[in-house]
Amino acid sequence: MKGFGIYLKLQIKRMSKSFPIIFLMTLLLAGSFGLLAWMQMSISQNDEGKQKVALGIVGDAKDSYLGFGISALEQMDSSRFTVSFVMFDEEAKAKRQLEDGKIGGYILIPEGFVDSVVTGENLPVTYVAGGGQGGMGSQLIRELAESVSVMITETQAGIYGMQNYYIENDVLDTLYEDADRLNLKYFDVVLGREKMYKIETFSDTGGLSIAGYYVCALLLVFLLLWGMNCAALMVRDDLSLEKVLKAAGLKVGLQAAGEFIAYLGLMIANYLGIIMLLAVGMKVSDLAFAEISGIGDLLSFAAGVWPVVLCVSALQFLIYNLVNGLISGLLLNFLGAIVLGYLSGCFYPLSYFPQMIQKLAAFLPTGIAMEYMKNVIRKKNSGAQFFQLLLYTAVFVTAAVLLKKHKLEH
Repeated sequence: MKGFGIYLKLQIKRMSKSFPIIFLMTLLLAGSFGLLAWMQMSISQNDEGKQKVALGIVGDAKDSYLGFGISALEQMDSSRFTVSFVMFDEEAKAKRQLEDGKIGGYILIPEGFVDSVVTGENLPVTYVAGGGQGGMGSQLIRELAESVSVMITETQAGIYGMQNYYIENDVLDTLYEDADRLNLKYFDVVLGREKMYKIETFSDTGGLSIAGYYVCALLLVFLLLWGMNCAALMVRDDLSLEKVLKAAGLKVGLQAAGEFIAYLGLMIANYLGIIMLLAVGMKVSDLAFAEISGIGDLLSFAAGVWPVVLCVSALQFLIYNLVNGLISGLLLNFLGAIVLGYLSGCFYPLSYFPQMIQKLAAFLPTGIAMEYMKNVIRKKNSGAQFFQLLLYTAVFVTAAVLLKKHKLEH
């Protein structure tokens, strides 16, 4: 064991000398991931699904029942949270806005439209959408237009049917009063239609906020790619020293243990450095989200992720013992990180994938790591994933020892 202690000390010293340049590369990698996370959050907050759909209206709505109706929609109806109305006095202006993508479509209201509705003639309005299939906004407006058309015709039929019934049965004393009451009843039903259904939102992020999900995903990908910084330290094409040490009595397993412990220490040192910088950044910028509202939450999450750091370190240690050259080690690490990250839901939520991929992710070490981090950040029980990560760590280290032994014997 004395030989192991000396070998471990030398490995730690070798790793320590490379720490400054490796930490600098780690900072650059972390900065790139931070920029990617910021861009992802910006897109998420500003995408079409989180904006109101702009609908143009071409026609004179001033001092008319039409203007009153539009004002009521903007102030009272639940559609005000989804659609915003833009008024145009000329169709040419609306057409330019549509071509520029500033509105999702526009409605051309003919003269005398309100009078036609009152008399039951219903002059048709023209809805103009952009070319091609259009986005979700255009689809939403089409659905809205169809719904409005049905509501207008059905309520008209009910009101006129009631009036005809009153006239045929000579009930004229309360005709206008009851017609007004029926109109108000229709208004109440239409404006309160959101009470007719219950909305349940199912998240693709496993109950996490978008920010929380991508913190876990980007951290996992970062750890997977981080090992590329150490490829020059870990990949050895000349094993003469190891063979001499083996002949001197230092077993292959002890050599591998010394190298892995030193590598793990280097990775933990870089990981802690990044976490400290993140803590300072949160303090300065007051950055927070649902799962991590302060530095205490960040440090608690970082401390809970250590089994992931251990497992990923073991995986990279195995990769570098699997190859004989620097280029092949870099390529294998990069491809492994991308493929495993993709299949584990780091780039897209797993619900986007076929059932076969979702089932496969549950057995991958990165899939287990992703689920473990999601439980840690939500402060939920993650015991099952914890032991699975430790088991994978043992498998990877054992496989690396066997590979190293095979190389030294041939």
